[in-house]
Amino acid sequence: MSERDEFGDAHLADADFSAPDLAPGEIGNAASSSSGRSVARAFLRDPVGVAAAVIFVLILLYAILVPLLVPAGAGIVNITSRLKGPSLFGGGGHSLLGTDHLGRPLGLTVAEGLRTSLEVGLAVVVITACVGWLLGAVGAYIGGRVDSLVGRLMDTMNVFPGLLLALAIVSALGGGELTIILVLSIEGIVIFGRLGRSITLTSKHAEYVLAAKAFGASPIRILLGHLRLTSAAAVIALALVQLPQVVLLEASLSYVGFGIQPPNTSIGLIVAEEQDFISIQAWPVLFAGGCLALTCVSLALIGLSVRRALRS
Repeated sequence: MSERDEFGDAHLADADFSAPDLAPGEIGNAASSSSGRSVARAFLRDPVGVAAAVIFVLILLYAILVPLLVPAGAGIVNITSRLKGPSLFGGGGHSLLGTDHLGRPLGLTVAEGLRTSLEVGLAVVVITACVGWLLGAVGAYIGGRVDSLVGRLMDTMNVFPGLLLALAIVSALGGGELTIILVLSIEGIVIFGRLGRSITLTSKHAEYVLAAKAFGASPIRILLGHLRLTSAAAVIALALVQLPQVVLLEASLSYVGFGIQPPNTSIGLIVAEEQDFISIQAWPVLFAGGCLALTCVSLALIGLSVRRALRS
């Protein structure tokens, strides 16, 4: 087995990461800028990706702005108004999107749940992208025993099924946002570590890296400067693909009671609480589940569109 294929996913390194013949101090920035512009132009030519981006931006604005614009005290429990239909569709409720089983405005509750789910997903992806890429890149750049040690660490982390490992850790440590972020970060580090290793193996013998070495650049500067910029587009593309998976996994853990705990909320927790009343009023489950599905699908389409743009 070749050094490049040891971790798998070697196809992720098919993109051209070469840089123009510039002074060593300018090479990384020029390569990143040129690659970024070409990827952006290719993405904008994809109508599916653009439509998905517009939908996600609207969802993001909804999750951020609604809790800020709703008057204070609007989310208090009001049993007399529980499970009212949305006035937007001619229901008898006084709330635009109806109320949940505690009489709180459903639009506000779902917005807060979406914001929590997106915060957890974004935190997990940022942590796994930074830590995973750095581990893989350092191992591949130094090589030898360091690369073997990083490889064995990745293999060990990849042995355990992600969901079962998450349930075991949450059962031991208890729920909560920080615990969920820690748990979901473990599996993602392996994925980004493979990507970082693959790209570094391809790029560390490139002319601009050799030129930087000749001008006395330290390994840290080469890794965090040139190779980081070289990897940026591929890492962002993979992060966009991973984000909906993390959001969905967090919702799944919250749904079964191992994720976000009251008084905080997430989409999975909302669906779990409202499903007991689905025979009385199905709208809360449909709206919360629909928002989660629309968020994950739009993010997945954006990620796939970015990957296609990266390969074009």
